[in-house]
Amino acid sequence: MIKAAPRLGERPRRLDPTRQVRLILPAFDRLGANGRALVRGAVEDLAKRSIPPNQYDAVVQLDPSFRIVQPFASEPYLMKWAVERLTGARGARGAGVPQIGQPTKEIRSGDPAAAAMADALAEMEARAAEMVRERQGTATVQGLLSMVLGLRRIEGRKTAVFFSEKLAGGPLLQALVGQANRNNVAF
Repeated sequence: MIKAAPRLGERPRRLDPTRQVRLILPAFDRLGANGRALVRGAVEDLAKRSIPPNQYDAVVQLDPSFRIVQPFASEPYLMKWAVERLTGARGARGAGVPQIGQPTKEIRSGDPAAAAMADALAEMEARAAEMVRERQGTATVQGLLSMVLGLRRIEGRKTAVFFSEKLAGGPLLQALVGQANRNNVAF
């Protein structure tokens, strides 16, 4: 029998065996500062609502690898705290950091050879960034797939709320959608 963590002074809430479980899993991938702020606001609003019986929330991080940040609990403040840890001030450290790869004086000189080198470097960076995106997209989808497969033995409504700024499509994403449909997990 699943027991919810009691609040101070409250008795633990037991799972009602006559009702199906409702599971909600916010899953976090790479988010910029604006995305983190939006997610924090949405989760704060969600935490203010009362949770119906048999609803349990967990928080999952997908980047850099799959990690359960908050196990299933029926207390909304636990989800809120977990999301704050994932999206809080720690994520804002990159603000104001100068960009690497500023143009050198040689590239700005107008020399055709320097321009060709700059173009070659730009192409290298673009190709490397594309390969990193593909690799990250694969890791993200595999993390989501792990989550879906882990939920397959639990009866009831299961909802995964995926937060990311980008997600590549392709056959792996189609496999994820098919697996989620077969296991009653909604995204």
